[in-house]
Amino acid sequence: RGVAHLKAENLEEARQDLEKVQKENPEDSVVRQQLKIVRQRLEEKQEMKEDANQKLRENPRDTKALIRKADAAKSLG
Repeated sequence: RGVAHLKAENLEEARQDLEKVQKENPEDSVVRQQLKIVRQRLEEKQEMKEDANQKLRENPRDTKALIRKADAAKSLG
C-alpha cells in the first residue's frame, strides 16, 4: 500500500504505511529503500512549498507559485 501511495505522490500516507511495515520487518531492504525515497521526496516537496510561499509573498498573483504550492501541499498531506 505504501508503494501505491508513493506512485500516487501521496507521500505522507506512503511514509506512514512504510514506517509501519518497517517496524514489522526491520531487515527488509526494499522497505528501507522505498522509505528513503519517500523521505527525500517529502523534503523536496517541503522545499518547493517554502519556495512557493516566498514567491507568493513577493507577488500574490504568481499563479505558477500557487500551483507549485498546491502540488506540494497535496503530496505533503
